[in-house]
Amino acid sequence: MSKITDYSFLFHSMFGTKSTKGASAIGSFQLSQLNSSSVQAQLRAAGIDTNSKQYKAAIKQMMSNANGAMYGNIQGIKNLMKSYDKDGDYIDPTTGLAGLLVTEENEGSRKRIITIPESSKDEMFEQTKKEFLRENGVLNGDTTKRSDVYTNMYHKVQKNDRLAAGYTMQQYERAYRQAFLDAARKADPKWEIGVVLGEGEDVNAVIRRTYPEAMRIASVLPDISCATFNPDNLDDPKELDGTDVAVVKGEIGVAENGAVWIPQTVKYKAVYFISEKLVILLDRNKIVDTMYDAYRELDGQEYKFGTFISGPSKTADIEQALVMGAHGARDVLVILM
Repeated sequence: MSKITDYSFLFHSMFGTKSTKGASAIGSFQLSQLNSSSVQAQLRAAGIDTNSKQYKAAIKQMMSNANGAMYGNIQGIKNLMKSYDKDGDYIDPTTGLAGLLVTEENEGSRKRIITIPESSKDEMFEQTKKEFLRENGVLNGDTTKRSDVYTNMYHKVQKNDRLAAGYTMQQYERAYRQAFLDAARKADPKWEIGVVLGEGEDVNAVIRRTYPEAMRIASVLPDISCATFNPDNLDDPKELDGTDVAVVKGEIGVAENGAVWIPQTVKYKAVYFISEKLVILLDRNKIVDTMYDAYRELDGQEYKFGTFISGPSKTADIEQALVMGAHGARDVLVILM
């Protein structure tokens, strides 16, 4: 949540301009003066209902981010009020819906099973099946936009049931995936999760089969004929924007967490993070047990940049809104050679 801070009082001190007590010459005021008659009059004149739950929620947020000595202004309050509905509930910026913020008050009650729309369950079943087949059982982020299933469902249920509906859908999603795993193992006891390149199998065919809709495929590796361009031939890393798939080589795999060490062997290291999908080719004989083992392997090596990548990028640290691809690829596929 943004914090509204006004440093106009510093200019008053520097240039000797006058200001009224608790207010600045540009219409700002100290938060400690919010309940004063003059500030309340300004708020009402601006069309703000100071008795509304929307206003009270915005002010509560402002005060939690600041203190009475901080400054605020009318427009800042109006902007912050847009983040709450008429009931004072936070509006999730990803879905545009309220009722999705996990708080201390609702943490316990959200973990309950409720009735959710059959259409949403069917949609999740199909998306989970599609990803299972395409990724050969790998739980590889949100490659089939399963997050959209949740968003669609949230629009179909009442605000007060949305968190519980999300929890319920998670149980269905896990059950569907487990059912597919059980079915695959029953059909073939030797079946294994993931992609291991077979003898004589073309890696380009695997990439194309996995990402049939990819238009821009970047790679500097000479054996990757499915690449549509060589990122080292670009003059500006900004030209990497819009890359669908990047195919790179990993040097060390870590069994305990699935991380792969990738030293920079390309002109622009942005290629490892800006592509929507990332394919890592890894020698199956270069897999170690733990991160400690990996660091021992790296001891004494020289490289200008390197990173461990352990899966698709995702974060939910801002208001519990899950965002895929915030810091890297939305989808990561490791192919053992």
